[in-house]
Amino acid sequence: MKQLSFRSLFLVAGPLCYFLFHFLIPLSDSATVSSMLGIMIWMAIWWIGEPIPLGITALLPVILFPLSDIMNTKEITPLYGNHIIFLFLGGFLVAYSMEKWHLHKRIALAIIKKTGTTPHRIVLGFMLSSYLLSMWISNTATTMMLIPPALATISQLETLNDKLSNRFQIILLLSIAYSSSIGGISTLVGTPPNLIFYNFYSTYLSDSFQITFLNWMIFALPTSFTFFVIVYIYFKYLLRKETTKIPTNSIKDAYNELGTITAEQKRIGVVFVLLAISWITRKDIELGNFLTIPGWNSLFNKDIGDSSVAILFALLLFVMPSSKKGIPLLSLSELKKIPLNILLLFGGGFALAHGVIQSGLGTYLAEQLHFLQGMPTLLLVGLICLFLLFLTEVSSNSAAINLALPILLALSLELHLPAWMILIPSTLACSFAFMLPISTPPNAIIFESGKIKVKEMMRYGFVLNLIGIIVLLLATFTIGNWVFGI
Repeated sequence: MKQLSFRSLFLVAGPLCYFLFHFLIPLSDSATVSSMLGIMIWMAIWWIGEPIPLGITALLPVILFPLSDIMNTKEITPLYGNHIIFLFLGGFLVAYSMEKWHLHKRIALAIIKKTGTTPHRIVLGFMLSSYLLSMWISNTATTMMLIPPALATISQLETLNDKLSNRFQIILLLSIAYSSSIGGISTLVGTPPNLIFYNFYSTYLSDSFQITFLNWMIFALPTSFTFFVIVYIYFKYLLRKETTKIPTNSIKDAYNELGTITAEQKRIGVVFVLLAISWITRKDIELGNFLTIPGWNSLFNKDIGDSSVAILFALLLFVMPSSKKGIPLLSLSELKKIPLNILLLFGGGFALAHGVIQSGLGTYLAEQLHFLQGMPTLLLVGLICLFLLFLTEVSSNSAAINLALPILLALSLELHLPAWMILIPSTLACSFAFMLPISTPPNAIIFESGKIKVKEMMRYGFVLNLIGIIVLLLATFTIGNWVFGI
């Protein structure tokens, strides 16, 4: 009953806010500004409260934009077929092939098996597996894949009467979830907020410095790895008194059950490596002012985007045969598992961003924040990142960044700051929410294991939230200035 009443409250509050702003609260001379704010609040309420699926909420602009004279139907619907959706689709299919043929499990178990049997080394093994895999496959899939061997290891601990055993199992589970979120920021395809930012930036800031797969990694990979090391040192410190060697037969047995590497795993491994290389070498590689290594786009005098590359290699997986006669590496059944909810969420985010800019709402909101003029840039960026991080604690990170990007772009123009300096750290901050189960899918998955309580997640997560913001700020004003501040 309680859940039903909250659901009803969110269901009613969303459209009520829209009607209030649309009919009763004029914000400026332009009616579309008030209407757009009402739509944004409606979508924010439904995205945070989730009375209906996130992807269905993302379809509201298709109905409300024409009704509010913001955009007509022919203008709004193509945004749901954005090229970034195809980048996600291609990347998802390649990642799914790794899962289908257990290549991701082989990689993860091989890392875990080699790291050792002391508590902090086992944590390191799971962290490395989670971190590396989440760069290329979804954080959700990474966490779900690593939970079974982690729980098997924990089950062996339950026979040990050691006061730190409970702490070890908590830290082990947290390390998997947190590492997948941290690793996901390293590549443009690692997590949905990165893709949402990439589309937004390439749409509205195409005349400024170009974001590529390579220069994103040059900035984000050292940032994420630094944070990864800090998290490991933090967890190692917490486990400093736990010296008992822990039996890990379950991990070795799980790896041995995989047998020798299969033909399918080899073929998918080749496709995966070629895809990564193709993404990285698509554009020219600038090595200072002295040397430029031409990308293959320049060599062939073509403009082939990352989305086309992803679809090409995904297509190959439907063509390449497996060792089973007549069965390719991917088949029609895999297409049925495409996460439509996420694709719609992307489309709705793109539509929302376009509507905020088109209606003039972004400019209006930025003008209301003129009092921020003169605030030290470091402090300003830090406050924005903190706000978005804690907003993500109670909402989807994709929804949070969808709502924030158009407003932050207008704010950067109002304050005469480089757009990347606000947009990039804000995007990454949305992946650094570690306190609550609802913050990210990895957090929810480990919470559902029943081995960890909310108060424990909050205690460890709050410290890492703050450390994450510090790492982001240091990276933005050092590596970021070098990579993007040209």
